[in-house]
Amino acid sequence: MKRYAIRLFYDGRSFHGFQKQKSAPAVEQTLINALRRSSVVSDAEKAVLRAASRTDAGVSALDQVVSFYAEEEPKPSRINAYLPPEVSAWAYAEVSRSFDPRRSAVWREYVCVYPLRSLNLKAMESAAKLFEGVNNLVAFVRTKRDELMHELMEVEVSKLNGLAIIRARSRFFLWEMARRVFNAIILVGRGRLELEKLEAMLEPGYRGEKIGPIDASLVLLAKVCLGELDNAFLVDSAGLSRIRSYCEKRVVKDLASYALWSFSYFLTPASSAIS
Repeated sequence: MKRYAIRLFYDGRSFHGFQKQKSAPAVEQTLINALRRSSVVSDAEKAVLRAASRTDAGVSALDQVVSFYAEEEPKPSRINAYLPPEVSAWAYAEVSRSFDPRRSAVWREYVCVYPLRSLNLKAMESAAKLFEGVNNLVAFVRTKRDELMHELMEVEVSKLNGLAIIRARSRFFLWEMARRVFNAIILVGRGRLELEKLEAMLEPGYRGEKIGPIDASLVLLAKVCLGELDNAFLVDSAGLSRIRSYCEKRVVKDLASYALWSFSYFLTPASSAIS
């Protein structure tokens, strides 16, 4: 068997996270079912499925990367035929047998969208800059540790069509880290958290209160960078069209749907494409 990787979109609001659960719908099990039904994979255990990120319940993804061993070439159109509209594969590549997207990712980028009204964008930009580099993020992750030094490569705030857009990029994110960082920046923008207080929370030795996570439906796993390997992926145009069609049908319903629709147009085509 050969090992492959696919790039995956999903609307996280329909699932209890990526990782399969005993009593709740999860993206992983939905994908496994489609791989079996399409005859791409016959044995889930032998497939050794691995994902770049175990997204929280309710968090969506535009560019989740999943690898597995397969008996047949996992063309997106073949897999999508057995996936619900909320999930779509849109690119694939053959990878080495040792490839594991969780360990091999160069960086991951999460995006948060929030209504711009009543927000101080300048203050949010200042808050975002405080998070860049190596800081003590113990107040921004679910952990029992007393201190957690962690690097965020980039944290940026911008605006798009009446929305505040917050991006955070790191080698990896711990449980709820991105959602808590985003919430802190928004609290600064709403005037409910002072910049001086935030700066103190990021210092080594901080032992005070924690920031809670923002609503998961407002957060997207926007990009998983694999370095040079990104160029090996074949992009399925029908898969991209399927994603955009799904998002457009729901765009008028709520902010999260609008965000998915907006950002679906930023999916980066790889070097080659298939129809």
